[in-house]
Amino acid sequence: MSKHEHSTWSETKKKRADSHRSIYLAGPMRGLFEHNYPTFHEAEGAIRFRCPDAKIFNPARAFGGDTTKDIRDYFAADFTFLLTEADSIVFLPGWEGSEGSLIEFGIARALGLDFAFLERNLELEVGHSLELPKDAFHKASEWPEHAPWPTRRTA
Repeated sequence: MSKHEHSTWSETKKKRADSHRSIYLAGPMRGLFEHNYPTFHEAEGAIRFRCPDAKIFNPARAFGGDTTKDIRDYFAADFTFLLTEADSIVFLPGWEGSEGSLIEFGIARALGLDFAFLERNLELEVGHSLELPKDAFHKASEWPEHAPWPTRRTA
């Protein structure tokens, strides 16, 4: 391959083994205690347990955990990874109620990323209750037909 030839995204994705996924974490942050960072860090650990060699983009680590930036800065970092590097997305509990996660759902579905949902296992100790079940990743062909858009309450 010459220096001007590039492999396509699909060729790159096919070369990755399951344990070498490039994973984006999606979940609620805005308005939550500590921006839900503890849950994001716990989720990263649960994924690392199942996929030890995966590259994981944890939005709670963006900008060194700085929470004072403009939302555009966070979206720019998040969406850049999602659009250019991710081959999989993992949704944290409560993602359906997050505007940002719903946008990420739409992008991931449009891109055909593999996906998984973290589950809370209440039998595990507090702080370590998130679990990525074995064989949790679904193929792009298994995406739900419609996004679970929340219904707006009317006064």
